[in-house]
Amino acid sequence: MPMKKLIIVTSVLITFNSYSKDMTSFCRKSELIKQAIEGEIYPRRTAYYKGCQKDTKWMQQARAVICDKKDIKIDLPNVFYFSFDGAADFNAKRAVEVDPTIINLTGKENSDLHVGNFNGGRNFLIAFKEMSRNYRYESRYYASSGLQFTENYKTAMLCFRHIDSYLDALEEIEYPQYQKPLFTVLGYSNGGVDALKMQNKAPKKYDRPIDIVVTIDPIAKALKYHLSRLWTYAGKKNEKTDLLLNFYQNIDYASLGRSFNLFGDNEVYLGFKFKGRPIENADINLHYNEENHGVLDLYNGAYAHLIIQSSDSIYETLACEIDHRLYGLPKDVISSCNTENVLNLDIN
Repeated sequence: MPMKKLIIVTSVLITFNSYSKDMTSFCRKSELIKQAIEGEIYPRRTAYYKGCQKDTKWMQQARAVICDKKDIKIDLPNVFYFSFDGAADFNAKRAVEVDPTIINLTGKENSDLHVGNFNGGRNFLIAFKEMSRNYRYESRYYASSGLQFTENYKTAMLCFRHIDSYLDALEEIEYPQYQKPLFTVLGYSNGGVDALKMQNKAPKKYDRPIDIVVTIDPIAKALKYHLSRLWTYAGKKNEKTDLLLNFYQNIDYASLGRSFNLFGDNEVYLGFKFKGRPIENADINLHYNEENHGVLDLYNGAYAHLIIQSSDSIYETLACEIDHRLYGLPKDVISSCNTENVLNLDIN
């Protein structure tokens, strides 16, 4: 595959575009990227490296094996998590408090609107940590609002490309202990749009499909929001995505707005009604509604969009599916992942 040349214009721009089979080229570029991450090529205070934010231990080990021909074990993660929170929800400080091992954050990054409601992250980041106790994982957390210069969809894809280049190299040299890791992408609210974009771009541009995609009440962004109310689906499962799980509701009427008592005790809500949509060809479209049991019974569904991401069913199902893929559990054991025995809710 062709590889872009290294271009130097004032500062060094390093690109891992489709990976070359030439290991010498890989080693040269990976060393330059390491220097960029560590700020040796240009100061990070004036130029931000747009890709994976850390030269992780497994990357260092991989370079030692590939470039220095060392016979050592590579502690390659079993699962890579990429997650996108909803608009106005990204909060780096709280994310690091929930999971100090989160890879792409220091906790000092700006929060959405300097507030960062952390509606999705407070639950799915904890879930990632809890479900990954028995295997190695890397978790990365991004904004979907478009308000973040560094932690956004673009830098998530650049980091994916960075990781992909290392995996391509390990596959090329046929590293004997190589076990293909799982890529899991989760998006809540507006973040669901970015999760769907990522599952489309990854296989098309880098020939590496996303294994599991989870969307939680996917809501169209900004100018497309009102138009999306006419849509049947919020998006479509990519044919190369192994599994897509979608959890949504359409009973919310007060998540963005406020209530007024206009006539005596009659409370009226004014604001946007955040209603998710099914995903075309999703493996699971779980529709939470008034007849279901569970978290959405609170407030009679008024704040369903804010509450849905706290449903244990989402993370129990995801954990079940990941275990199946990592440990190769028999079909009769894992069949409960897709049934009401785990979800305890109607699948519509």
